[in-house]
Amino acid sequence: MNPIIIPPPAHPAPPLRTRAALRAARLVPACIRHGRPGALALRTAAALTLAEAAALSGAGPAPVIGTVAGIATWLAVTARSDLAPPPDGTP
Repeated sequence: MNPIIIPPPAHPAPPLRTRAALRAARLVPACIRHGRPGALALRTAAALTLAEAAALSGAGPAPVIGTVAGIATWLAVTARSDLAPPPDGTP
């Protein structure tokens, strides 16, 4: 008697981390809209202005990359305070 072979699904379900990341990405516009969009826009504009000033400063590539990385880190850390919490209350 031959064993029954079940073929794998054509499109397997994404792992839990991927689903959570997709859900978080879908919630970003709502968190911006219900948070403080003006403050976030000013913070983003300031970061872009400083990054452009660093790029046009004439410094070598290493200092510019370090400065832009620092600006991006500052924006990532501080922008969260301008976002509204997700609707289900998870951090």
